[in-house]
Amino acid sequence: MKSNQLPMKVGSTVETETGASVIYTAGITVMLAFLYAAQSIAVTYSKDDPNSKDFSYDPNSAVMSTEMLKLCLASGLFYRQLKGARSGGEMPGFAFDPKVVVKFAIPALIYMAGNNILFIALKYLDAPTYQVLGNIKIIVVAIIQRLALKSQKTVVQWLGVALLMLGMMVIGASKLDSHEKGSAKADTLMLGLFWMVCIALCSAFAGVYTEFLLKKLEYSTDFQNMLLYSWGVIFCLLGNASGTMGDSTASEQGFFTGFSGRTWLVVVINAFLGQVVSRVMKYADNITKVFAASSGVVITMVLSTYLFDFSMTLLFNLGTGVVVVASIVYFSPQEFLLTKL
Repeated sequence: MKSNQLPMKVGSTVETETGASVIYTAGITVMLAFLYAAQSIAVTYSKDDPNSKDFSYDPNSAVMSTEMLKLCLASGLFYRQLKGARSGGEMPGFAFDPKVVVKFAIPALIYMAGNNILFIALKYLDAPTYQVLGNIKIIVVAIIQRLALKSQKTVVQWLGVALLMLGMMVIGASKLDSHEKGSAKADTLMLGLFWMVCIALCSAFAGVYTEFLLKKLEYSTDFQNMLLYSWGVIFCLLGNASGTMGDSTASEQGFFTGFSGRTWLVVVINAFLGQVVSRVMKYADNITKVFAASSGVVITMVLSTYLFDFSMTLLFNLGTGVVVVASIVYFSPQEFLLTKL
């Protein structure tokens, strides 16, 4: 889908179809990969015991703090654009159209559900497994994009998606093999897989719809983020007030009960992650976003071997290798894949 967004010149004369330079798009994609890796590690590190299922703080309080920080960041960036326009710069596009404002409520609600499920999933999965299984998103997103946005893919690209599925199966087999004999560990993994599928569905539906809004509307990305995060804050407030969100006993003692420097690290990383995700979806697409998440697998694995005593088995390494090959197959030009050596 082509965007009506005006061309954006950033450091290069080569631009994508949405107007952003290739260098800019590649830069934010690489940044997104590192942020995805930092997210899962930070959430695991925020627990008093990385092997424990429980958090000392209420995950919903962390999610709402994140949404409020996202809103503050987006508002600050949008104010900076307005200030620049007063100094002779280009006026950012924006309009408080009630119909548009309501549309951003839909992905905000789904994102909020996904953010809360993330904490549940990490109760049953360690950081590397969470990061790798998160690649389920690409299969779901590819299907939903094809159905909703009519985004066609080549046979080679669908082959890349199939390879990614194979890689996920190998990773799952390695984790089942590495767990102790007995049903408890296997059941824990299966619960984690179930919640990862839920996260994939939330991410896919919300992501595709947000991509549609970001590219269709000629509004500033930061203004659109303000609308999205405003709804996020509202839904989180309603969830906290009703007591339907969060399962931590800390929520009964106070909003910030159990918060520590590690908790705030999670909040900050997730807040910046939201800003970068919206730009990747506007200037690239959801497929690029989820592949950036899969690129964070290697970073997560390397850091987790030092932080959480995570051991990488042969099958785990093999599965990760298949995921990397899937990325190459999906993004490489067909001419390159058919090159004779």
